[in-house]
Amino acid sequence: MGRQVVGAAGVRTGPGCWLATNVVVRPGTTLGRHVTVGAGAVVGGDVPDYSVVAGIPARVVRCWTEAG
Repeated sequence: MGRQVVGAAGVRTGPGCWLATNVVVRPGTTLGRHVTVGAGAVVGGDVPDYSVVAGIPARVVRCWTEAG
């Protein structure tokens, strides 16, 4: 147990991402462009562009297009 190896996968965030307070983003996660993550969410998978995610585990609750 003293020599445990932890994978060092990074988190990628696209431009315009917004993370509220107390958000947990797990290693290896990619957040797309203009993603909004709700307060207290735990994000463990890739999130598509122009999405709003919330909850534990985080789920897409709304999507929109670049045009609005």
